[in-house]
Amino acid sequence: NCLHVSDADLKANGGRIFARAAQLLPPDEPTLLATADARDVRALARRHFTKLLRTRALLPPAGRVLVEDVEGRTTHGLELVEVHVCAAASAVVGNLLTPFARSVCYERDGLRGMQIARGEDEWSPCTDIYGRSARAVARGGA
Repeated sequence: NCLHVSDADLKANGGRIFARAAQLLPPDEPTLLATADARDVRALARRHFTKLLRTRALLPPAGRVLVEDVEGRTTHGLELVEVHVCAAASAVVGNLLTPFARSVCYERDGLRGMQIARGEDEWSPCTDIYGRSARAVARGGA
């Protein structure tokens, strides 16, 4: 599974955002926490998810050069990796109005189309963490 929580979501909702996410994703299954990587954020998320994963922690040290600059700061390379990983996840939950979530869902929709064409079981569509409908998200809000 993949959970995307933006800095704005955290600022507006604090830890409640993870309680809401735990209602939409199985809290005992492995879940990638995409883009929010601060230690205090991970602590909040772990209150609700028992098998929390982080891309940076999964990368071997030699692979970190692809997603970090010389001072150890995250580059857009990490987000690109997370977009691809999240697009292939069993379930995706996030704020579907963010560019990151829109990228994930766009790629996921393409992958779902290939699954349908091959007659395979398809993944569920992305789920908005605030419960907005696909139509509302397409309009850009509530």
